[in-house]
Amino acid sequence: MTIYYISPTGNDANAGTSWSDAFLTIGKLLLAGSPLVGGDEVRVKTGVYREVNTLGMTALTSEVRFRADVDGSLGSGAAGPVRLTAFLTNDSTAPSASPVLTFNQRPFTTWEDIIFEGGNNVTTAACWQLAATTAGYAQRTRAKRCLFLCPDMAGGAGALRAVDFHSQFGVDNLSSFEDCWFDGMPGFNSGHLFIGLVSGAAPSDYTCGITVTGCRSIGNFVRVGLDGAALAFFGGGVAIDDCKVLNGAAVNVGASISTTIPCTINNSILMSAGGAALSANALGQLTEDTNDIWSVTPRTNVTAGGSSTANTKSRYAPLSDFVSDYQSFLNQITGTSASGGSAVDSLAGSLAGSLAR
Repeated sequence: MTIYYISPTGNDANAGTSWSDAFLTIGKLLLAGSPLVGGDEVRVKTGVYREVNTLGMTALTSEVRFRADVDGSLGSGAAGPVRLTAFLTNDSTAPSASPVLTFNQRPFTTWEDIIFEGGNNVTTAACWQLAATTAGYAQRTRAKRCLFLCPDMAGGAGALRAVDFHSQFGVDNLSSFEDCWFDGMPGFNSGHLFIGLVSGAAPSDYTCGITVTGCRSIGNFVRVGLDGAALAFFGGGVAIDDCKVLNGAAVNVGASISTTIPCTINNSILMSAGGAALSANALGQLTEDTNDIWSVTPRTNVTAGGSSTANTKSRYAPLSDFVSDYQSFLNQITGTSASGGSAVDSLAGSLAGSLAR
């Protein structure tokens, strides 16, 4: 196992194996020629990294962790947020139209405590693009305690979303989002996290193995849809648990998703400002239970869970829980209780605006 280091004061000509000899860019370890192998670890010092990358390193065969040293405990000696942003020039000049990370069928990466700030991509995703090709899929991709910022687009137009994730037919993807935040304005009829499931001719419906746990979303959250043509058998099994959604549809499941292996959402608080909090194209595609739903339309084509509650006055939701979670999360990813810079400040502004509406 090798530990590599990245710092705003580093140099990509360095060896990258200590803080004093750190690389300058994250791309140094993501592109062709990267020395990364399975089991390695990458530690990133507080700072702003203005880069967008398409992964091109040799495909990994076991996990590599990318860890932000937000509190200095990993040896950088500095505390503060790590922001990987598509604003390549500064925070006011128009950002890149490319996703921050395009995974290009590279599996086995885990990202921890990082702020991903998307750009002007209106066709795929602002922060992460994990679309599939005939070459394969980015399996075993994980995010832990990350913040995904999806920029506002004019009129909410386009298919923009924070993360565009696709899963191979018949394969348990083993990917997850844990304790992450999603903020911004995903495109109309979209969500921060889009999961595309491939249909197949045989032998049966399958579970995609994608889990979303302990996450928080400002705006539309998860949309599950078909990737490609509808054949005889479908994917399902997206599992969502212990999440909170403010001012948006929590889960929408589209046509040609399995009814024998349904997607699930449990133990969550859902506050929808308009439209159904939970919806599916057909009964059986999405099940729910033990949820606290605040929405004028709690469900469409979703059977009520026996232990769920539904309140049709969406404006009277328990917002204090959301605010408390928000502050705790910001403290964690910035390393302090102080402001984390423009990206983190935008989350505060968005939350304030959401509560005022």
